Amino acid sequence: MEKKTFNVVSDDGRVTECTVLAAFKSPENGKHYLIYTDGSLDASGKTRVFASRYSPEQKDSGALLPVTTAEEWRMIETVLANTAGN
Repeated sequence: MEKKTFNVVSDDGRVTECTVLAAFKSPENGKHYLIYTDGSLDASGKTRVFASRYSPEQKDSGALLPVTTAEEWRMIETVLANTAGN
């Protein structure tokens, strides 16, 4: 499978390449989600994983939106667990 990547630009202009782990649309709320990593490690040596909402209609803007509800986080954790099991 081809690795999908995208760049995140911080407020100070630093560019970080991120790898997409999963992208999906929720059947419950119709929102689109992106699970990704920048390849960095946390204090225990595990790869950091992030999740955001996005709007495919505004893909040129590249805006990643925050995940705001506990329901969204549960759904993302389920998708990530299923992805990791493959």
